[in-house]
Amino acid sequence: MSFTQRIEIHPTTYTLKTKTIKDAKKYLDLEMQGLYEVKTYWFNSNESLDKITAAVSNEEVLHDSVIEKQVTSDQKIDLDFDSILEIKFKPGVTDNAAHSTMDAIRLVSNENPDLQIFTGRLYFIKGDLSQDQIAALGHELLGNSLLNTFEVYTKDTFSASRFTHAHLPIVKMEAKKVESYNIHKNENERFLDSVQNCWALNQEELKQIEDHYLNKQVQEKRLKAGLSKLPTDVEMEVIAQSWSEHCKHKIFAANINYTEKGSAEHSLGSKKVESLYKSYIKKATKDIEEKRGIDWLISVFSDNAGIVRFDKNLDLCIKVETHNSPSALDPYGGALTGILGVNRDILGCGIGAKPIANTDVFCFAHESLIENGVKLPKGLKHPKRILEGVHKGVEDGGNKSGIPTVNGSIFFDDDYAGKPLVFVGTVGAMPQKTEHYSSSAVKEQKPGDKVVMVGGKIGADGIHGATFSSLELNEDSPATAVQIGDPLTQKKVMDFMLKARDLGLYSSVTDNGAGGLSSSIGEMAEVTNGARIDLKLAPTKYPGLSPFELMISESQERMSFSVPESKIDKFQALAADFNVESTVLGEFTDSGNLEVFYGDELVACLDLHFLHESLRPMELKAEFDPSLSTTNPSYWHGKDLRLENNVNLEQKITTILQRPNIASKEDLVRHYDHE
Repeated sequence: MSFTQRIEIHPTTYTLKTKTIKDAKKYLDLEMQGLYEVKTYWFNSNESLDKITAAVSNEEVLHDSVIEKQVTSDQKIDLDFDSILEIKFKPGVTDNAAHSTMDAIRLVSNENPDLQIFTGRLYFIKGDLSQDQIAALGHELLGNSLLNTFEVYTKDTFSASRFTHAHLPIVKMEAKKVESYNIHKNENERFLDSVQNCWALNQEELKQIEDHYLNKQVQEKRLKAGLSKLPTDVEMEVIAQSWSEHCKHKIFAANINYTEKGSAEHSLGSKKVESLYKSYIKKATKDIEEKRGIDWLISVFSDNAGIVRFDKNLDLCIKVETHNSPSALDPYGGALTGILGVNRDILGCGIGAKPIANTDVFCFAHESLIENGVKLPKGLKHPKRILEGVHKGVEDGGNKSGIPTVNGSIFFDDDYAGKPLVFVGTVGAMPQKTEHYSSSAVKEQKPGDKVVMVGGKIGADGIHGATFSSLELNEDSPATAVQIGDPLTQKKVMDFMLKARDLGLYSSVTDNGAGGLSSSIGEMAEVTNGARIDLKLAPTKYPGLSPFELMISESQERMSFSVPESKIDKFQALAADFNVESTVLGEFTDSGNLEVFYGDELVACLDLHFLHESLRPMELKAEFDPSLSTTNPSYWHGKDLRLENNVNLEQKITTILQRPNIASKEDLVRHYDHE
């Protein structure tokens, strides 16, 4: 038998959500006289909830008795309203408020109860709106259809039954058995499979995978290990993640045949570029380093972040990356994921650095684009919603992690309507040497070290994060690709690992990037030339995840460590002190393979050289036609304002200062913690 308790937190004085009412009129043409918000919680347990709810009420875990009241049964609501919109998370979506509530309950009760918590919001609406209009209000302004469910009630249908009949967003999944994938299909069939599975592999890459599995030595090795000649679904997913544009930067690494049409003012001439990255970015850096005798570049192009010398004791780690596609689908969750991701890159650089500053560059279409009558394609969000969501995501990621945002920029251009540019970065501080490490910049894991996963549990949200980021956006883009980060859990992980570093309790660390365990363990295994893990040991948010999902799911607050066997007990004891989950999944080896088990079943065995070193470069063509080069008039967001005779200079200056790229951004900047 299960027990469920619904709790609503009503303000003692309801506050009108004026901004949302104005936005509803501006963007959706909806007229409302009133809109009020109430927080909701659901507790679900196999045990009686009386003790827990009493403790929650007495300790005011959910409410502040000065300005709020806790409601657990049908009571008269002192509001004039016509309808109600209830918004909850979809099953499996990260619920940060629920996580924080659980932590608070553990503190006040001094127990770890068998309890599920879910949160949501109620909106009381005054206005003559249809159900479709209320649903649009929810989808466009108050929630996100990728992450939330929406239920509309009239005043009559919203009754006491809400306290006795709960529809909880509990995940119900049935794990699929590991399957072999028939890679020996014709090109069109294989490519269709790649699209449907969100692998983002092209025809040439699929053919290269087929050739690998047709190799007689590979087949003999697989049969000896108890695997079929065909790749398993786990192996295909790991290869797709490792070979994704997100992870391999294939366009930067491509061979490009460049030609020019007509006569260019600064002609480069026809040429073949063998990797923009190696030929220009990496080579230019190395050339300058040698020419100028630079000795402060400690580690570049090899770790999770670049490392430069700051003074005789301290090095700085610096990392930036984009999170454009996830932010287009879910502006808040995508941007939060991005900033927490670069925070983790700093934590996973060398033997671990402390994030000390965030920075960002945002490029959006301006809301005037819509005001001027432009219709957005299906699936694209209003530019104002993207701006507000992205800004809030980066704000929460930094502020709730205790990392100040010290620099940033916002730029507007109509071409960013299709996909925004969300560029986030973090700077970290790292001691050059410590008592336990000869160099903080070097990872030192050895065969026999334990593979340990630390932090958040694995869920279905975040699956295909790496491959999804390598695809064009469309209305069928997968909801699971966007995973909401949990900055509070990540803060605990950060505090724990910096303490563990200072005590010398691990030999190497990296973050669980867009490919989850596939990304982190697959990369760390290169150092020792092998790793063996058991996915069945991995902690999950709910049962029913298949092995390939466990392997590639990204969770925003997870790190992977190599821990010497002699230090594993102290490592896990320290994790418990910081209330951080720590799980041994296997060990690093020198077998030359990434071996993945699910219990006793071997579900993947991938040669590390094939996985990381064999991908052939893309062959691309580029042509420059100077006749097509034009200046984009939308850059300025206004007509030519060259001065004329009898000009009203004051009026012209005022007009210029109103342009989005010139106007003050202070109202957005002040939301960040700068210190």
